[in-house]
Amino acid sequence: MQCIWTLSLLQLVALWANAAVVTENGLPILWDQAPSQLSELPQVDNVVTINPWNYLQRMSLYRILVQVQAPAEAADYCTSYTDCSTKYPGLMAKWEEFFQTLKDVSASEISDFEKRDQILGVYWAGQQLSLNSASTSCKGKMSYYSSPEVSFANNWMNSADYVAATYFQSNLNNSVLFMSPLPSRVLQEGDSAPNIADLSTEENHTLYIFGWMTRMNRILMGSLVRMWRSAMCSDKAREKGRELLQDLVHDPKFAASTFVSILKEMIRSC
Repeated sequence: MQCIWTLSLLQLVALWANAAVVTENGLPILWDQAPSQLSELPQVDNVVTINPWNYLQRMSLYRILVQVQAPAEAADYCTSYTDCSTKYPGLMAKWEEFFQTLKDVSASEISDFEKRDQILGVYWAGQQLSLNSASTSCKGKMSYYSSPEVSFANNWMNSADYVAATYFQSNLNNSVLFMSPLPSRVLQEGDSAPNIADLSTEENHTLYIFGWMTRMNRILMGSLVRMWRSAMCSDKAREKGRELLQDLVHDPKFAASTFVSILKEMIRSC
């Protein structure tokens, strides 16, 4: 038995020693021959079409991905707790507060309703600061996109001010209500909602509403967001706020003027 085990081990060692070389200079074999640009890959009707059974074409996806990623030790890019705490101390402090709140609340005797309220409050504080930090770090890459796409990205991030104030519980079922009417393609120069021909009525409406919210807040010098936050003064008000946002995004017949009127009424009720 010992002899059989020894022979088997020797066979494995021999196989390993004679195994095919799978790297060249530390890279996958034929790495240099794989396409490094999307324009070098085959296209059908102006759409890049990859054959997954073609080794070089498949490898090209990895090569292109590596090229567009941030290099090691890149500015504003961190991969460890220590590094991130050094580069983004305020942001990391917010998320530490979130996890500490989870720990404290789990041992608390307060109601589940109060626990949820506390957790969602600190969660959205961390989310908003994360969005702001990422937006600042990625600002240099915005030039790669069309001006309508950049506007949409900014409007989408600005909408977080309203969503956060309602303590929105972003599970899958809730999130899909706000994600499904987003544009189904990258916006191009010349796209102007609500009159983009190849987008649905819902997509056009959502784009228009997000833009309207940003424009109104800018015209009012930030007071629309401040009014909204003031109106979200209780759980009942926040529930009403979530319903109001859903109506605004989903119902083209729901006038923006109605939104402002209801908002003023909610502030008076606080």
